[in-house]
Amino acid sequence: MITAVTTATPYLVKLPGRSGFYFQRKVPADLVKSIGKRLWRWKAGNTLIEARKAVVEALHKTDVCYC
Repeated sequence: MITAVTTATPYLVKLPGRSGFYFQRKVPADLVKSIGKRLWRWKAGNTLIEARKAVVEALHKTDVCYC
């Protein structure tokens, strides 16, 4: 199991052994089976500033999947 270090910004985590910051959001329970995973997670940026800017687009992308 991977434990993540959280940042002050929701949805962003630093993963041990990896560089940069990762967007992480739970997949709604009713979509887990169709999407095939419980978490959306991908690299958002190398710096916290870069990653914070990417969160807006990532939230939109995951919201579109849910609507």
